[in-house]
Amino acid sequence: MLPQVTSWNAPFVVALVGEYIVEILDDISQALPKMDAAPLGKFLRRNPELLRLICARVPSYWDAYYRHEFQRSAYPGFKILEAFSELTDTAP
Repeated sequence: MLPQVTSWNAPFVVALVGEYIVEILDDISQALPKMDAAPLGKFLRRNPELLRLICARVPSYWDAYYRHEFQRSAYPGFKILEAFSELTDTAP
């Protein structure tokens, strides 16, 4: 279980989304609805380049490692990107 997101740990949570380990993505995806969205959204809006990088990595890792295991809509990384887009008012 992830700790509550704050202004100091939001960068670490966001950075983990850009990794290929599906178990980490699954933990974050499940914890997102319980997290305080304000610090996470603030960090994402202030770091658009990092968000663009993560938005490029998620589909790349899904394609390379998990395409045969998950439908795109079921992959936790895409679910997280959808949540990030709601926090920043951008398309994933």
